[in-house]
Amino acid sequence: MKREVLTIGFLALVLIVMPLHPFDAEAQIERWVPYVPIPRDVKLVFWMEDEVAYINVTIVFYSGGFEVRDWGDVNMDHRELWVDSEIWRWNGPSILVVWELSHTYDLGHLKEGRYTFTFKAWGREVKSIDFIVRGWPGRGKILPFPY
Repeated sequence: MKREVLTIGFLALVLIVMPLHPFDAEAQIERWVPYVPIPRDVKLVFWMEDEVAYINVTIVFYSGGFEVRDWGDVNMDHRELWVDSEIWRWNGPSILVVWELSHTYDLGHLKEGRYTFTFKAWGREVKSIDFIVRGWPGRGKILPFPY
């Protein structure tokens, strides 16, 4: 009998205190949230073809809950080039799978010199690479730095 009274008292106390405890319902909502990949999961590859420079960006993801909605446009200030992408991660359940997603940027006809390309996500720098464009009569070649 004493045990039953204690159990009933404890349950009554819990029922009284529970409504007073703050509950964040929004934290339970599944949704897409901004995501910035880590540098080791991003690969940058440069090449030139017909005097036009290109860069290929490959990102490794570790579940099916990722989406790149905007790869961004190439911006240039002197010899600094960058793109700012918008990558999203689903914060709910998703399939566990390792997969890659790639995108190629056309950097155009670049003059001879040393350049830096930076891949960004949501305004944060993720990975950069320096490269040198050398020109010969009628041809250009892109070299990763250091050459």
